[in-house]
Amino acid sequence: MNHLKRDNQKGFTIVELVVVIIILGILAATALPRFLDVSDEAHVSAVQGVAGALAAGLELRKAYYIANSKPSSATIDGVGVTFGNALGYPTDTCDELWVETLSQAPALSAAQSFSDEYDWHWSGTDLYTGGCTYSYDGVGSGTDDTVVVSSGAATLVTTTFN
Repeated sequence: MNHLKRDNQKGFTIVELVVVIIILGILAATALPRFLDVSDEAHVSAVQGVAGALAAGLELRKAYYIANSKPSSATIDGVGVTFGNALGYPTDTCDELWVETLSQAPALSAAQSFSDEYDWHWSGTDLYTGGCTYSYDGVGSGTDDTVVVSSGAATLVTTTFN
């Protein structure tokens, strides 16, 4: 019978295992705080992305208006657009402006509630009557960040983070 000798056995010693566990613990302790803030950064990015898309979409509508000798209305990408004044921005209501300006618009609701299924809510009448305010209350964000679109402002689209 072949007896196993202690010298021929292979494996890790308890000291080696403890050292590996300590190293993994140190790596986890340094990396974990970085990943905890990712959801807050994602919510900020969502607001900034929508604000950028709204600004770009409105500027494209204005460019179309100027390039086509300032028509009073037009059909752009299958969407009927009525231009409001010499600035060349559309006269859509706030909910129409959202859907028609953003090509992949997130769902939008007029009633603001942190418990409903909508992440975005709007208030206001239109671009010219006080502007439009779009509030983001993404699931888990616990905040109410806003994107304001107003033709009377120095910049057309502004963001506020709470």
